[in-house]
Amino acid sequence: MRFHLVLMAAIGLAACAQDAAGRPPAATPGAVPGAGTLLWRLEPAAVAGLPLPAGGAWVAEGPDGATCLRVTVPAADATAGHVVRIPIDLAPWRGLKVAVTATVAADGVTRPGRNRWNGIKCTLYHRSPSGGESWVQQRDCHGTFPWSEVGTITAIPADAGAGELRLGLEESAGTARFADARLTVVAAPAVRPPPGPSASPPRSPLRGVQAIRSSAASGDLDLLAGWGVSLIRWPLFRNWGQVGTDRDQGEYDAWVGVQIEELQRLLDLAAARGQRVAVNIACVPGGRLADDTMAMFIEKPYQEQYIRTWECIARRFRGHPGVWAYDLLNEPVQNRPSPPGCLDWLGLQVAAARAVRAIDPAVAVTIAPDFGGAVPGFAYLAPVDLANVIYTVHMYWPLAYTHQGVYDRADYQAGRSKPIAYPGSWGGAPFDREALRRHLQPVRDFQLAHGARIYVGEFSAVRWAPGADRYLADCIALCEEYGWDWTYHAFREWDAWSVEHQDLPIDPAQPATAPTARALVLRNAWRRP
Repeated sequence: MRFHLVLMAAIGLAACAQDAAGRPPAATPGAVPGAGTLLWRLEPAAVAGLPLPAGGAWVAEGPDGATCLRVTVPAADATAGHVVRIPIDLAPWRGLKVAVTATVAADGVTRPGRNRWNGIKCTLYHRSPSGGESWVQQRDCHGTFPWSEVGTITAIPADAGAGELRLGLEESAGTARFADARLTVVAAPAVRPPPGPSASPPRSPLRGVQAIRSSAASGDLDLLAGWGVSLIRWPLFRNWGQVGTDRDQGEYDAWVGVQIEELQRLLDLAAARGQRVAVNIACVPGGRLADDTMAMFIEKPYQEQYIRTWECIARRFRGHPGVWAYDLLNEPVQNRPSPPGCLDWLGLQVAAARAVRAIDPAVAVTIAPDFGGAVPGFAYLAPVDLANVIYTVHMYWPLAYTHQGVYDRADYQAGRSKPIAYPGSWGGAPFDREALRRHLQPVRDFQLAHGARIYVGEFSAVRWAPGADRYLADCIALCEEYGWDWTYHAFREWDAWSVEHQDLPIDPAQPATAPTARALVLRNAWRRP
């Protein structure tokens, strides 16, 4: 279910800008910039000499007549990119979680033809030895609108160097104006205490798979039990990745009621086979806003409905032997601040956990970090004041490998996008188990510092990715080494993740006549004592 999602942030700013040449301010030795610190602001006079795209100009048409960048693209040129590239040295801000925003006005900007991330661009591009290339930006940004904040949130890699802020239009026609572009601190990495005695030795993990079916089928669970699967992640799931859905509270409650009856059947079947279930809500009340923020972080009625939903589930299944944990929230995304009176991505999970515990004091609950539940979120996560909490992470890294051919399917099939192999080289560095270990280090640091239990709720690679079996084997090896529970994504969902289909080609999907290399890796792991 992995999307790398982006943000629109309206954040109160402090004055700590770079000078007009883009140099960072002098740092106080040992000081870490706090949330809201302004790191960099675009000074048009300082960058007026940069090359401009066709249709680009610096004009006095910004808010209150200020200088802004105007980019106008005729329909005949809409297939190209029309951006100005502004160099920024990111090295002084390594490790910070940063908002990248601009004030933008648009007039008739057309919807991009193929890629949702194109259109109006306010993109921070950077490349690092550990993470390769990164483009993070708001998607679905087009149309006509007055001056508004748009942008992204990203974590600056620990080995980042030069970057670029890219402003303009790509794969769209129309006119956009850009003013007051800036980089602002959202959070600094959490300070970890030294590892405690609870950090060793690692425990034997639970091992399993995520399953999404229209009904809980006993034959499916028999098959999984025969493979050795002891843990099933079961999400209440629909409308994944869609914007503007699940706004009707009555309809949502009715859907949840149907899902609970299906969950009852699954839990009964699983318990009879000695299996446990991680119950997850993947489709949340209020759905997603245009910038992919979960609406319930912004709109209080949906927060209340989310908590009521978990209370309903907890009452229905209190003490059920099939429940392993309540996996409270799938891949939280918050790309704008919560207004007064609303809880943010972490506060709402904690509130739901406390509501569940008031009904079922013994059940385990999971907490997921922001950044869509991905590894980078752990660098900024502090432990919550609750017992029997499991911290969950999703591992799709790098997305260019795990999702190759997903977002660029036509180019990939035609050979214009080249396959990435594992093990091999990616981003100018070796791409192997040790690279995966380095990427997962923030999760490991959190585990060791706080004695935390870790659950890798999803990890995968598309079946046609060269070396996907080796990738899965190395992910599993690290989970086993660290004692992390894990569930593979996914069983009988989309055929791209299926281990019951042949590895290649992308299309058409062909059922395997013998166990695939990926299936053998998983079955061998599931059968471990």
